[in-house]
Amino acid sequence: MKRCPRCGCQRRFRCTGKFRVNANRKLVDIWLLFDCCTCGTIAKLPVLERVPASRVGPSRLRAFYDNDPDRARTARRDVALLRRGGFTAWDKSQSLP
Repeated sequence: MKRCPRCGCQRRFRCTGKFRVNANRKLVDIWLLFDCCTCGTIAKLPVLERVPASRVGPSRLRAFYDNDPDRARTARRDVALLRRGGFTAWDKSQSLP
C-alpha cells in the first residue's frame, strides 16, 4: 500500500519486476518499479541511491540492467526497503477506498 498521486489515496501497488537504472558519471541510482493496481501510475522504490558504481560492481549492475527476477523478488520482499520507500504492508482485513 502506498499513496497514489493520481488516485489521491492509499492504493495497492504491484511490482513490475523491472528496475530503472540511472548512472550520472560515477554515481548510480537504482529503483524497482511498481504500478498502482487501480490506475497504473508508476511508483519507484529506491534500491540504491547515489552509490559509487565501483561499489555496486559490474555483475550486480548488469543484473539490475537486465531486470534480474531474483533481484526484483529479493527487493520487493525487503520490508525495511519498502518502508523507506513509503510502502506499508497491506492486511487483507483492511478495506480499500
